[in-house]
Amino acid sequence: MIGKTSKCKRKLGFFLAAIMCMCMLTGCASNADTLSSPGPSLNSTEMPGNQLKEDVKEMIPGTSPGNTASPTENVPASGSGIPDTLEKSRQVSDDMENAIDMLTEVDDVDVVAIGNQALIGIEFTAQYQGGLDDRIREMIMTRIQTVSKGVDELYISDNNDIREQIDQLSDRLEHASSLSDVTDAFAAFTQKIDVYKK
Repeated sequence: MIGKTSKCKRKLGFFLAAIMCMCMLTGCASNADTLSSPGPSLNSTEMPGNQLKEDVKEMIPGTSPGNTASPTENVPASGSGIPDTLEKSRQVSDDMENAIDMLTEVDDVDVVAIGNQALIGIEFTAQYQGGLDDRIREMIMTRIQTVSKGVDELYISDNNDIREQIDQLSDRLEHASSLSDVTDAFAAFTQKIDVYKK
């Protein structure tokens, strides 16, 4: 009888110890930080499927050297406003340079945009042998209008001397105290280079 009681006490002790462990583990689990699931999450402002589109875009390889990138891809947009102030002219000119520089045919470009006009000095890559033809002008116009639809008259030159002068005018624009500091020189360029309009 004494052996049986001792056995019962031992079983009861194990049982109570097990219950106490379960209670402690349950208490720990309820206070633990919840982990987010590893699956994709949607921002409340995103439409379903947008994340997938972005993922697919990242997987698509870049444009091959023989082709030109899509005109609207990765282009910084300044809107459709006309660059009619010093700040707007600086910003739009920079954005246009970045946009045109994405063309695989282009090695270097300088842009000065004022009003509805843009001066563009362009240097092509050594691999590109086509020169400044209508196809290139059309691609440049597409890039320009992606940045600012209000700019619709382009004065494009691949002449080294003119390109360097446009580069100098671009520097003057950066350091000008007002837009009128560069407008006379800008207007003089528009007399030297044929206009391209869409």
